[in-house]
Amino acid sequence: MKTFTYSLVLILISSFIASCSGTKMVKQTRKSISIPTLNTICNSELGETLIDKGFITSTPAIEVPDDVSFSTMTIPPLNYTLGAGSYAALRENSTYTFFYPTAETIVHNAPLDIGVGYRMKKSDGSLDGFRSMGPNFYEVNPVDEIPVVKHGTAQALNKPSFRQQLIYNGKSGDSLKFLYREFSNSYARAPFSQEIQYDLKESSIIGFKGARIDVIEATNRQIKYKVLANFPAE
Repeated sequence: MKTFTYSLVLILISSFIASCSGTKMVKQTRKSISIPTLNTICNSELGETLIDKGFITSTPAIEVPDDVSFSTMTIPPLNYTLGAGSYAALRENSTYTFFYPTAETIVHNAPLDIGVGYRMKKSDGSLDGFRSMGPNFYEVNPVDEIPVVKHGTAQALNKPSFRQQLIYNGKSGDSLKFLYREFSNSYARAPFSQEIQYDLKESSIIGFKGARIDVIEATNRQIKYKVLANFPAE
């Protein structure tokens, strides 16, 4: 466990400073997903995904291996613990990038209307902890010992991602079973899944929500197939 520390001078001088004004949203990347290639013979096993279609909006991120606790410069101070995990870049200015916890990362004692995370200096990668009072007002807490972090990408916090998947669920007699699922970080769409079943005696081509699959061979453990059409673009 590492701890943020700061002196009485900083408390007196720096309390509630707009230390990084004029922030803007971090540039994000949208990546389309369309798997597999159409009209290509594929082999999948029970429980594997046959079709994966959608898009992901990603942003730079850091992975922090340890919990980090800090106290604010308010009187009385407020105590937070930033859990180990992934923190996604959301806002930046010319000097700093602000990283907020992703959905899988736990921050203890932080109200929902208060943003808490890491501020990284672009020139040298040094970190502070911050509590956000708004898009351009940050209370910054200097780090006594900088955590060692890994850089990568994460799903953007403020942009939607959407995926449609069809998963092989095995064979019973002449019937093939599948699981369809879709998920999104957009509040407009709740997670959804549906079990579906097709009779091979009717046709070797199955269809669902615009996707078409030509089943070449199938057992209860694996399936050989071609995707003739993927899910329509969302």
